[in-house]
Amino acid sequence: MKFRLLLIATYILLLQNSYSQKSFTREIGIISDNDSYVSFFEDKYYTNGLLFLYRFIPNAEVEGVAKKVIELSIGNKMYTPSSANKPSIETHDRPFAGYLFAQAQVSKFYENESMFRYAAQVGILGPASGVGIFQDLMHNFIGWYKVEGWEHQIANDIGINFHAMYSRKITNYLSKQADINLYSFANLGTIRSNIALGFWNRISILQINKTYESALFGSSIVKDNHNALKRKSDFFFFIKPQVEYHLYDATIQGGLLNDKSPVTFDIEPLQMTIELGLMFQLDRANIWYSVMLQSKEVRNDLVERYAWGSLKLSIML
Repeated sequence: MKFRLLLIATYILLLQNSYSQKSFTREIGIISDNDSYVSFFEDKYYTNGLLFLYRFIPNAEVEGVAKKVIELSIGNKMYTPSSANKPSIETHDRPFAGYLFAQAQVSKFYENESMFRYAAQVGILGPASGVGIFQDLMHNFIGWYKVEGWEHQIANDIGINFHAMYSRKITNYLSKQADINLYSFANLGTIRSNIALGFWNRISILQINKTYESALFGSSIVKDNHNALKRKSDFFFFIKPQVEYHLYDATIQGGLLNDKSPVTFDIEPLQMTIELGLMFQLDRANIWYSVMLQSKEVRNDLVERYAWGSLKLSIML
């Protein structure tokens, strides 16, 4: 019996050692946004989002860049009025809208812990996205209330959007267990056009990883075995306040190329958001839970501030 236990223990140790020797140059993950992660009693506005992603480090080295990460993703976003059961168009305080998209993104991380990111996105807005059908199936599956009103959703339109972002570490504090990273970004396209300014604040119980090694910035994958062995576990709280100025939002105002949506509203140009969350980065796994608090985005007296939660899980390969 003891011999068997010794063999099993030896096998586990050998398996663990061979497992740890593999470099983490690729990553697959899922991001799920839903207001039910904050409250079971609210189901409104940005009510659900689902994203599948694949990240990898290209073989080619880029001079002056600590790490380059390419991300490919597909996902959808779902928007409803204050309830998904609004059969009467007169009761809509925000349009129903569904968006299905694919995106390619490149992130360049530098030794001074700055980051430049750019992305291109294509998608379909409206009934052709199938998002309304998805919500109906989901509610039927879990036995929730009946979904009504998607026949009045934002009309079909093509989504073409571009994104650019720059982030830079401002300071470390608490003996390098916390930091502040200032960022700004811009979106331009047929679905959303806006600019934003904010900062990430990480506070860790451990010494935090560099920004180009942190899952918070989508940069936990590493180039080679040597760096994989040096990669540290991480567990931190983060806070992310942000101010945005919105120029256009097709999920509220209707499509640029198709103005036949039955319900549209004007947008509130200035919006404030704050995200609070926890991030675990352990061996191959990255786990994230956060809550987003957002000011009203629709110019409508019936619309309120709202919140939703986000769950993120990724595995490095």
